[in-house]
Amino acid sequence: MTSNRTLFEKRKPPVSGSGKVATFVHLLLALAGWVVFALFWVQVFYRTPPDEGAIGVLIIGILLIVSVSLTVTWIRHNLILSERFKDRRIKVREVQEDWSRDKLGREVTGPEWDTLLSASEVEIALDEEGKQKIYRVC
Repeated sequence: MTSNRTLFEKRKPPVSGSGKVATFVHLLLALAGWVVFALFWVQVFYRTPPDEGAIGVLIIGILLIVSVSLTVTWIRHNLILSERFKDRRIKVREVQEDWSRDKLGREVTGPEWDTLLSASEVEIALDEEGKQKIYRVC
């Protein structure tokens, strides 16, 4: 008899089965879109005078270079951030708990925290001057 854990480990996510076909279809659709885009630009290019067509091609070239440069810069920026802060995703930050003072800055005194946690009732009081918080097990 196999345990649930071994059965779970043998299963594959349903997305992985259609991944290759979906990628191929997406690639074909993207390629077809670029072909249609190029055909429309060829028609526009042949209908405009040569001077205006050259300016249009120059503007499109500049926009292409700018958009690719911005995309590459953004990807590089994200990769740098990912590398710089990779430790944040691996472990949980350790918090330094300082129970010697409360939120108002008063000194806290009393028995050990294990004793307080196991007590059924705890009394919390302030000293006469109000500068020290005292925990007592009742």
